[in-house]
Amino acid sequence: MSINQSSKFILVPNEHIYSLCEVLDMQLNLRTIFENPNLGECKKTLCGLAKLRSDSLFKTQNNVNALLSIYSQFVKSGESDLMVEALKGLRNVIPYSGQNFKCAKEREILLAVMCSAAGVDNKPNVRLEAMNCLIEVCAIYSDQLDPYFTEIHDIVMLPLESKSNEELIISIKGFELVLEFSKVILFKMEKGVGTSAIKEIVILEPLLENIVEKCTNCLTKSYNDSSENIAIKEFNSQKAYLATLILSYLCKIYKFNAASYLVPFIGNPCTSDYDFDCELKGIAFTALSCALHCGELDKYLDSALRNLFSFAIRTIVEPQMTRHKESAASLISTALLYYPNLIKTDFISHKTTEACVHNLSKYNTESILIAIKNSLGCDPSIDKILSVALTYFLSNPHTHADIVSQQFPQLLHQLYASLCNTTVANTIISIGNAIQSLILNSPFKCITFIPDLITKIVTVMGKYFQNEDQKTLKLFSRDEKNTSCAIVSVNCLLINTCVGKYQDEFKNDLGIFVFSLIDFIHKLIKLSPVFTPPICMCLEEMLLLLIALYNQMNHYIMANMNKVFNFVCDMLFSFSQKMTDYSYVAVPCIVLELLIIVIENVKEKAKSIMEEIFRDINQLLENVLPNPEIIIAINRFVSYLAYCFHILSASYFN
Repeated sequence: MSINQSSKFILVPNEHIYSLCEVLDMQLNLRTIFENPNLGECKKTLCGLAKLRSDSLFKTQNNVNALLSIYSQFVKSGESDLMVEALKGLRNVIPYSGQNFKCAKEREILLAVMCSAAGVDNKPNVRLEAMNCLIEVCAIYSDQLDPYFTEIHDIVMLPLESKSNEELIISIKGFELVLEFSKVILFKMEKGVGTSAIKEIVILEPLLENIVEKCTNCLTKSYNDSSENIAIKEFNSQKAYLATLILSYLCKIYKFNAASYLVPFIGNPCTSDYDFDCELKGIAFTALSCALHCGELDKYLDSALRNLFSFAIRTIVEPQMTRHKESAASLISTALLYYPNLIKTDFISHKTTEACVHNLSKYNTESILIAIKNSLGCDPSIDKILSVALTYFLSNPHTHADIVSQQFPQLLHQLYASLCNTTVANTIISIGNAIQSLILNSPFKCITFIPDLITKIVTVMGKYFQNEDQKTLKLFSRDEKNTSCAIVSVNCLLINTCVGKYQDEFKNDLGIFVFSLIDFIHKLIKLSPVFTPPICMCLEEMLLLLIALYNQMNHYIMANMNKVFNFVCDMLFSFSQKMTDYSYVAVPCIVLELLIIVIENVKEKAKSIMEEIFRDINQLLENVLPNPEIIIAINRFVSYLAYCFHILSASYFN
C-alpha cells in the first residue's frame, strides 16, 4: 500500500481492498484504545479509499461488505474529518449495496448511521455529507425506506430560520431529498405503475401537509427577504426554487390544488424594483406552471400574471436571455394547454409566436403539439395565432413524425372545424396553411383520414357550387370581407395537396367533382363584372386544382374535351376583358397552360375559332405588357404565350 502525496490518492490493487479495510479497522481500534494522536495517517488512508470509484472495485460483495462496515465504524468515530471522509466513501458504495439494503437488519444499521450523522450538532460538514448519502438512498432504494422515511424527514426538514450559510446549505439538501423522493413517485406513475403498488406514495402521504407548509414558508421567506447578505439571499432563492418544484410534483401526485399556495408569489419578480437576478424568475415560471396545472386560476389572471407570461415568452424568444428557457417553455406549453385565452391576438404578435413555438419544440415537442390541438376552437380570435404557430412547428426539423401521427386525426378534425367556423379571410388562409402543412408533414399511414377530409371539403364546396347565379355573384363580387373567396381558395388548395401527396389513391374518386368545379368557375367568370384581387386569388387556386386533377383523371376529361375547350376559351376571353389588377398575371398564365393542354387534344376544334383565340391572346398581351413591375410574371406569361402561338399555328397550317 502506498500514498501518492501530490494527489492524496491511494494506489492499491482491487484484490487488496479487503486487507486495506482491515488496516483501517486496526488504525481505528488503536486510536480508540490508545488515543493514538496520529490522525493524519488514518485520515489520508480513509480519504484515499473514499476516492476510489472503479466499478470493478465494487463487483465483489465481500469488498462492498467490508467497505460498508469500515465506513460505518468511522462515521461513528465522532471525529469530524474522519466522519466526512467516511460518508463520502459510503455514498460511493451505496449504488452497489442492493443486497445489503434488501436485508432489513443491514438496512436499519446503515440508515441509523446516516440519520445519526445527519442530525449531529455543531458539525455542518458531517451533516451535509450525510444528507448526500440519504439523497442517494432515496433515489435508488426509495421503496425500501418504509418505515424509516418519517425519521429521515424529521431530520432533513430543518428549521427555516437558520441563519448560517452552513445550515442553509444543509436545509437545501433536505429539500433535494424530498424532491428526489417525489421524482421517483412521478416516474413510476408515468410508467403506468398503479398507485396502490407505489410504496413511496404511502410513505410520503402522512408528511404531505407538513412538507407543503415548509415549502410555502420557504417561498414566503425568499420573496420577503430583506437581507443584505448576498450569499443568504442566494441560498433562500435556491431553496425556494426547490420548494416550488416539490409543490409542482406533489400536486401532480396527490391531485391537490397548489394554486392557493403559489399564486401570491407569482407577480413579485415582474413588479419589484429589485431584479431577482438568478433563480426567482425561474421560480415564478415554475410556480405559475404548477398553478395552471391545478386549474381554477381564472380569478388570478391579473396584470402581474400576464406580465410574467409575457416575460416567459421573451425568455424563450430572445437569444441573449440564456437562463430559464426550459422552465419558461414549460410555463408557455402549460398555459397553451389550459388557458388559451392568455394568448389573445393583442397579447402576442405572430412573429413572436412563431419564434416561441420554434424554441418550445426543442424542449417538449409533444407537449406543444397537444397544447395547440387542445386550444384550437376555444376562441376564434386566437385560432390564427395557433395556426401560424402550428405551420411553423410542423416545418421545424425537431418535429417527430411519430408524434404528428399520434395527434393527426384530432388535429385534422379540429383544424377543419375551426376553418368552417371562421368568417375572417386572413384566419381562414392561416388555418388552411396549417392543414396543408399537417398533410405534407404527416406519415403515409395517415392516409386513412384523408378521404374523410376530401368528403368534407367537397360538401363545403357544394354549398357554393349549387348556389343560384345571383347568390354566387353576391358571395364573390360583393363580399367585402372576402370570406367566400378565402374558403373556396383554401379548400381547393387542400384537395390539391391531398391529391399531390397521395396521388395513387385518388385516381377515380374526384371525376364528378372536376366538372362541378368547371361549372362553378364558368359561372363565376360570366357573372363577375370585373376580376377583383379576391376573385383572382380564388380563381388561381381553382385553376391549379383543375390542372392537378387533369393530370390524375384525364380519362374523365378526355371524354368531355369539347366542354373543357369551350370553358378555357371563355376563360381566355373573360380575362382579356375583365382583369384590372395585373399583379395577378399568374392567373392568366394558368389559363394559357390549360389552353396548351386542351389544344393538343382538340386541334380540329381549335382551328374553327382560331381568330377568336388570337384576338383574346392579343388583348391579354396589350394589357399585360405595360406593367414592368411584374416583369417575372410577364416572362412566364410570354413563354406560355409563345408556346400557344406555336401550337395554334401548327394546328392551323396542318
